[in-house]
Amino acid sequence: MRGSGTRGAWIPCFATPAPGRPIQVSFSETFFRYMGFGKPAPDFDWLIFDVETDFGKLQAVRATPNATDPDLSRFKARGGKIVSYFGWADPLVRWVERGQAPATLPASRVVDGKTLRTRPLCPHPRVARYTGTGSTEDAANFACATP
Repeated sequence: MRGSGTRGAWIPCFATPAPGRPIQVSFSETFFRYMGFGKPAPDFDWLIFDVETDFGKLQAVRATPNATDPDLSRFKARGGKIVSYFGWADPLVRWVERGQAPATLPASRVVDGKTLRTRPLCPHPRVARYTGTGSTEDAANFACATP
């Protein structure tokens, strides 16, 4: 991604110089046209979305990702895969293209360009546990363990 630090990563997502279009605009437009109302509406102009009349039409799609049941056994039995991660630059090429799931995902807390803390993100239900030696700010001193 062009740019450096946090500013460079956010620019293409939420703000671009004219006449460019932020990536988030494309996400929103695609959502409303092809997912939001349960059936495709390729001509829907999401800029005229009316909360009073259109919000109720979104209820079916809102229920789809609603995590109300923690039992993922049927999903796992079908070979389902979940990556739960918040980040704008998190390409998992080996997993998506080669089927090689990562053992962990690296996470960092960066302030003013300086990394303050790192941790491994572990596949559910495992969690990162401190090994008891070394800095608690370094991912190398954590291991994924079952709670």
